[in-house]
Amino acid sequence: MKEKYTKNLSGAVDVRMLRAERPFGALSQLAESLAPSIYLDIGNVCNQNCLYCSVGREKDYVAKAEDVLALMSRGLEQGIRKATFIGGEPAIWPALAETMKQGRTLGMEEYILTTNGLALAYPDYLDKLIDSGLSVVGFSLDDIRPDIHSRLAGRPDAGEVATKGLMNCLTRPAIKVYIHSVVTKLNQDAPMAIFDELANLPCGTSMPTLLLTFLKPVGQARANLGELELGYRRTVELVEQTLELGQDFGVSVGYRDI
Repeated sequence: MKEKYTKNLSGAVDVRMLRAERPFGALSQLAESLAPSIYLDIGNVCNQNCLYCSVGREKDYVAKAEDVLALMSRGLEQGIRKATFIGGEPAIWPALAETMKQGRTLGMEEYILTTNGLALAYPDYLDKLIDSGLSVVGFSLDDIRPDIHSRLAGRPDAGEVATKGLMNCLTRPAIKVYIHSVVTKLNQDAPMAIFDELANLPCGTSMPTLLLTFLKPVGQARANLGELELGYRRTVELVEQTLELGQDFGVSVGYRDI
């Protein structure tokens, strides 16, 4: 891979970028699965407290189901038949499954869920979402090792519960899974650990795509920058290593926010 490195300064914030012939890898696959879709923000309430979270928490807010359905209707008027639920943590929104069902009656065909996966550790709930039209899961998993993931998630049981949720998703062929891993000093060897785990999956289990994402220096991420941030050269090395490992293990890899 031919590359060149640039380092720009924007105020006090370093902006790291890797430019290559194919800069985003499997990110282009994700874009094709998401677009066109209408983004539905269900609020900033979450059941984790991630060290790198960039979502404002000054005041909690939760969307009303009728408002979300109204946005779906506006999207349908523009010919958009796919919706992406974002947050906060959309999977803990009490109205999620029912709103998805009602959206289907309006004409919505597919749903994408961005999630930390804790709620998907419950198989019946996951199947309910699939029956309501869930087709793509953007699964936030920073490390397959429970202790490290839990540390980054700010919740002691997050690693164990999220892994259960991931395995539930991978055994459902109706959905495509994208693992989003935020890379920090604390989990910079996470890709290898994730690949090792995926290599040992039972036959017939779906293979997810791995997307590396990097810190946005706002919110809690900015407050914890000294503990979390990798240098830009190490970041580039990590991307290159992970792309090569992906080829070895047969896993599609992409990256963003560099």
